Amino acid sequence: MKLAIAQLNLVIGDLTGNAAQILTATQQAAAQGAQLLLTPELSLCGYPPRDLLMNPGFVEAMADTLRQLAEDLPANLTVLAGTVVPNPRSTSAASHCITALPCSGKVKWNSIFTNACCPPTTSSMKTATLSPGSNRTF
Repeated sequence: MKLAIAQLNLVIGDLTGNAAQILTATQQAAAQGAQLLLTPELSLCGYPPRDLLMNPGFVEAMADTLRQLAEDLPANLTVLAGTVVPNPRSTSAASHCITALPCSGKVKWNSIFTNACCPPTTSSMKTATLSPGSNRTF
């Protein structure tokens, strides 16, 4: 397996620009024969997003941008992209940090940081991994 790692100059809050950088990196990786591309932590929204995550509209826009990115990705390349999804168990605007797996025009995820703050600290990070065949698509 040939692996590519994207070193990107991401801008906090620039969903469109960051998605464009990820897409360019995927095209370069695919052209070089990579089968898997890893992007930085919270690559879609930029790091650290801080109070942007308290805006539900921003988190929703991130999900929309990720869906569009999934449709635009090369079919022969798997991409792991860091993003955020709403925390359905919270009455506040708390979010989960996730590793998204855009694949075949859909977005699948395979791990989620279960603490409500983003990004998690090493001591507080808990991950839940879905078993093969139980991927969730949103």
